[in-house]
Amino acid sequence: MGSWVSWRSLVLSMAVAACQGREAQRPAAVAPRAPLAPAYAPRVNHPAPEVAHEEVAGELLERFADALVEHRISELSLDANPEGACAPQPQATIWVVSGVTENGSDASCLLADTGVTCVAGASRDLERAMRRICGQERPKIPAPGWLNSLAAIVRSKPDLFWKVTPVAAPAGLPSLSVRNDLDDQFLLVRVSGRWWRWPEPLAWGRGRGFVRVLDASSLGPDAVFLVVADSYDGGSELGSGETTVHVFCNSPAGLAGCAEKRIGLFRWHLDAGDRHKYPRGAHSLRERPHIEAELEASLTRRGLLRLSLVYSKLPRDRSEWEPDPDCEGDAEPDEDCHPVSVIEGLINDVGPWRLEGGRFIPALGTERR
Repeated sequence: MGSWVSWRSLVLSMAVAACQGREAQRPAAVAPRAPLAPAYAPRVNHPAPEVAHEEVAGELLERFADALVEHRISELSLDANPEGACAPQPQATIWVVSGVTENGSDASCLLADTGVTCVAGASRDLERAMRRICGQERPKIPAPGWLNSLAAIVRSKPDLFWKVTPVAAPAGLPSLSVRNDLDDQFLLVRVSGRWWRWPEPLAWGRGRGFVRVLDASSLGPDAVFLVVADSYDGGSELGSGETTVHVFCNSPAGLAGCAEKRIGLFRWHLDAGDRHKYPRGAHSLRERPHIEAELEASLTRRGLLRLSLVYSKLPRDRSEWEPDPDCEGDAEPDEDCHPVSVIEGLINDVGPWRLEGGRFIPALGTERR
């Protein structure tokens, strides 16, 4: 098996163990998760942990998307058990919701077992929305009609906690990220009056999630939009991340994935006994031993995907990173058995690319890794 299997198996074992140990009911308040790294998100993009996500990916998410269309909601932020909630007594679950409709009306609401409190005005920053709701400066308003529909959906699965955040996108393609409590992230994009959803998570872990959505119509006659997805898996002594560009196109069956390309790879490791050597590693993964290539994707007026190098770091001694011992003996080792080679290839990918036949090829006609 390739090295990716060894990395993935360790991460999967931690995810399954955490899932098995999860209690059926959560406490009234959930402690905020510590950021993995300040202003820096590591990457990974391989099959997500094989834990059931059908609860969000299936009927529930479809109902949610239908409610967004029915109530003409153009932007929404939602989270469970926020810090600083002003509920009058301990609650099993508290939701804070902030939304904007197409006609310009907006509201932020606190949804608790004992009732609903709303104020006018919406904010993507739910902490700010919470301060508005709990403060005395703004008068309380009746709950908007769309809130009851969303409340019924999120309360229909009381053990499932999920978070909704807007994704950076052009005005014509409003987009939302739906993250469940397993850190799987699903994408919703409004296309032709409907909130389209992809049934599988396109990002996972505690990376940046969906970095942005771009109008990809210039890439070809069938291309509709492009999403940059950033993911991360890791433990206390190692981690791996990846950034991927996904393109979605019109097809006879509707919108479907038509191309993808990896544009970033990050790996780090640090034995517990060596942490004292890297004191700043507690605050930034880039302060730990790591290798990386990070590219930025943009679209040109000529309908090309342009990749620019943002950051790279290659090892002084590649034998510390490859080949992975688990790759030895493989007749056809996976490319991820050699992460340094993959990173070198990503650095060589800088430049313009065109979409052709379901894949990106160099626009200058040169062969690239």
